[in-house]
Amino acid sequence: MSFTIRMKKSETGLVPVSISHKALYKEFVSNLETDAVIEVTFMNLTAEGTRPQVNKLHAAIREISNYTGQDFEDVKLYVKQKAGFVIISSDDADVKSFSEMNRDELSACIQAAVSLGEQLGLSL
Repeated sequence: MSFTIRMKKSETGLVPVSISHKALYKEFVSNLETDAVIEVTFMNLTAEGTRPQVNKLHAAIREISNYTGQDFEDVKLYVKQKAGFVIISSDDADVKSFSEMNRDELSACIQAAVSLGEQLGLSL
């Protein structure tokens, strides 16, 4: 099972923003086996890019990662680099976060991920 929910910071920590999100979270956790390892991505929501774009990107990157056996973060970095959002200098690299990107920038990253998927024979 895979799901996306929104959470907000409260005085006690992160809590789901709605009753339905809380129910999804509880159901997911209750279905996990003891010692199961899961992947969690946290991202501040902004008005710049859209949540569906970020979700599509993460889904595409995860599918490529699973298909190739490469680490999710490595594939994400590669997609950002192909889309032009990694600036490498002699001693450092500046990587733009998806949460800082506008719609056009996220679209460029989606296109880079789709192109990579096509090269691998995946339909994303």
